[in-house]
Amino acid sequence: MKQSLFSQYKEAIANFTDVKDRDNLLVKDCSGQRIYYAPFDYVNPKAKLFVIGITPGEQQMENMLIEAKRLIRLGLSDEEIQKKCKPIGSFSGGMRKNLVTMMDHIGLADYLGIESTAGLFDKHVDLGNLTSAIRYPTFLIQDGKETNFGNDIKPKSSLFSFAAPLTIEEIEKAPEALLLPLGPKVSNS
Repeated sequence: MKQSLFSQYKEAIANFTDVKDRDNLLVKDCSGQRIYYAPFDYVNPKAKLFVIGITPGEQQMENMLIEAKRLIRLGLSDEEIQKKCKPIGSFSGGMRKNLVTMMDHIGLADYLGIESTAGLFDKHVDLGNLTSAIRYPTFLIQDGKETNFGNDIKPKSSLFSFAAPLTIEEIEKAPEALLLPLGPKVSNS
């Protein structure tokens, strides 16, 4: 049986201290982009809405790893850790408020039958699946330094080959869900 990425990186997560020190979480180096592990694996098969960003950034990665480390120390199962972490790290930081404002403005709270889409991150996590076209934090390498990824995902690239099967697998788990791609780079992927 193939070892899950979570179990493969669990020890590194349990010893996590700083998002800048992430070499032990490297999943794949795609010539110009690096993909790192953070437990964004859980897929909600009962989701009515899939919110799809391009990739988690450094802040989302850090928030996810801090929460995963805390839950590991509490002794939760791997599956429970991944399920509980997802709404903590997904779209966290400053982007979350803007995302909730936009989703509420276009009527998604009404569609879901809730007061606000802010509930997708706590009391209504069962209604949504918060994900990305590239599931795991991915960074561009520019002048020898890593920066947040914001490029197109070019078809036939190694990055596309890595990301596309994960995204398709996720969407197939809840085929009736409404898809909300966040921007043209996600829509075109």
